[in-house]
Amino acid sequence: MKKNINKKTNKNDKMPTALKVVFALSLLWILGSIFALSGRLELGIPFFGFYLYGFSAGLVVYLLDIIGPIAFLIGLWNKKTWAVPVAYTYLIIFILNSIVALFTLGDKFTTGQILIPALVYFIFLATICKNKKYFNK
Repeated sequence: MKKNINKKTNKNDKMPTALKVVFALSLLWILGSIFALSGRLELGIPFFGFYLYGFSAGLVVYLLDIIGPIAFLIGLWNKKTWAVPVAYTYLIIFILNSIVALFTLGDKFTTGQILIPALVYFIFLATICKNKKYFNK
């Protein structure tokens, strides 16, 4: 039996454009986090109302800015159903952290510095939620 090498790809098998944008921006996010890691170790990061420095800050950045997005991108590329909960988890943590920072660290940061990243994370979350049928194939 011969295989048809000219098999037409199903239109539904293609990654939606919105997820392609999330994919590209997530790659940039990962690269930026890698390059900024040493600065985060020294300067610290706000995390749920506290400032973390050194190893603790590095661990949070490593897990939430690098490993979480990489896991999601691998799942996105391979249409794995587990990619959606992974994305929900790290994006919701970011959004909640921004909300807490708005109330606890508003004197150290401008409202824009807190709300703009939260808005971007929310748009990512909404885009993934809207396109979650893509992962069930």
